[in-house]
Amino acid sequence: MNIQWLGHSCVKIESSKGKTIIIDPYREDIGFKLPEVSSDIVLISHNHYDHNNKEAIKGNPFIAEEPGEYNVAGFSIIGVHSWHDELEGQKRGENIIWVITDDNFTIAHFGDFGQKELTPEQADIIGDIDILFIPVGGFFTINSNDAVRIINKLEPKAVAPIHYKIPGLKSSEIAGNEEFLHALGVENANPIDEWKVKASDLPAEGRKVVVFNPKIK
Repeated sequence: MNIQWLGHSCVKIESSKGKTIIIDPYREDIGFKLPEVSSDIVLISHNHYDHNNKEAIKGNPFIAEEPGEYNVAGFSIIGVHSWHDELEGQKRGENIIWVITDDNFTIAHFGDFGQKELTPEQADIIGDIDILFIPVGGFFTINSNDAVRIINKLEPKAVAPIHYKIPGLKSSEIAGNEEFLHALGVENANPIDEWKVKASDLPAEGRKVVVFNPKIK
């Protein structure tokens, strides 16, 4: 499987069979442009401009923007309902956690998750995951401390932070990833452009922290 971070919450996943998923494509109002990409599937966590630019994705992708179960292009996908804030959506509405499985890996992408805790029902649906993409920038989502607590609950084999301050992002409220990395004991992140992940890359015990360079225009 090949994984890239396209900035903000946008992640590109390509299976070993060459099928592609794009999650949460954004509009350029965010401060930078999404690179030109095509995909077989587009997943939208919620209908905000920095997550819902499905029109930018080339090809004729299958689009999922509601919770539920989908089987497309060799992927088994579950959309888990959640909230964008700690007040059950009163401030920012709903959010979808996407759980994606192919023949080799299970990946969870938390979108703009804002709950302080997962409910037991959500945790049960998510189940065992290999790779977790989780927001860490706070204000619009959970912060680094909340993210670490959820990581400790789910115990993924690998975790990658998303939705944090990077150069060009217009939002001044979002924090960087430094506090998150410090909380997980990461001193030298060594960001990568893409991750061609194999089963042998995932630890049998503990967790791997992966930091991506954003692929943006």
